Amino acid sequence: MNREPAAPYKFGFGLVLLGMGFLALNVGGGSASAGMIPAIFMVFLYLLHTIGELTLSPVGLSLVTKLSPRHMVGFLMGIWLLSSSLAHQGGKHIAKLTTVNEKTIVESESFKNAKMDKDIKALLLTDDFKNKLEEGSVESVLTDSTFIAELNAKSEKGYAKSTVYISERLKAAESYKGSKKEKELKAAKVDFLSYEKDVIMSDTVTEAKLAELSKNTPGTPVINAIKSESLKKGLGVFEMLGFIAVACGLLLFVIGRPLKKWMHGIN
Repeated sequence: MNREPAAPYKFGFGLVLLGMGFLALNVGGGSASAGMIPAIFMVFLYLLHTIGELTLSPVGLSLVTKLSPRHMVGFLMGIWLLSSSLAHQGGKHIAKLTTVNEKTIVESESFKNAKMDKDIKALLLTDDFKNKLEEGSVESVLTDSTFIAELNAKSEKGYAKSTVYISERLKAAESYKGSKKEKELKAAKVDFLSYEKDVIMSDTVTEAKLAELSKNTPGTPVINAIKSESLKKGLGVFEMLGFIAVACGLLLFVIGRPLKKWMHGIN
């Protein structure tokens, strides 16, 4: 007895795995820290998507050759492969949905209610610095000399820009030449907002030490708030895609029997 499942069920299984891969990221969102989910959930994403792809692509290629009229096999095979370009176009629009405008996040109620330095929050919410977020990142705005000067004029806490160089990046730069070396050296330099009493100027530190220093800076809660909102937006899109993919997969299971009849026994 042939127990091989029919093609509609294979496609359905692949779509369910595709959806589960996206939803795995949402599960990881509960363990997110500073806007990043644990890497293990990315492993689950790729694992589920890879297994799902193995039940879609090879089966689809096989069915095209089996179900196409003999004189049109090559043409329909080209149509099947052309469908990948349509998928890439869809991926482009999905990527746009996950694009984050930091100005929009700063204007949101969730950011206004987030726990952070009130003076920094108030200054970021002014039109001048909100508009700067359209072109630059929040990190660049926080370390902008104008921002720090205005912050010090409105607060007695005393803020300053700290600069450190990451030793691992500097060591890596030694292995390159030209533009690649310049890129690594630029990446090695990190500026961040700090209190004047804790200011650091041009020290060389390890990545672990930088992470430790960043925990106590006044700008870190601001950056983490924006990263968290960015992550929520991306996960919201992936959650929608996950449920759509699972629903389509389950639909194929429901209509699999009549589809199997139309395929005249071809699996």
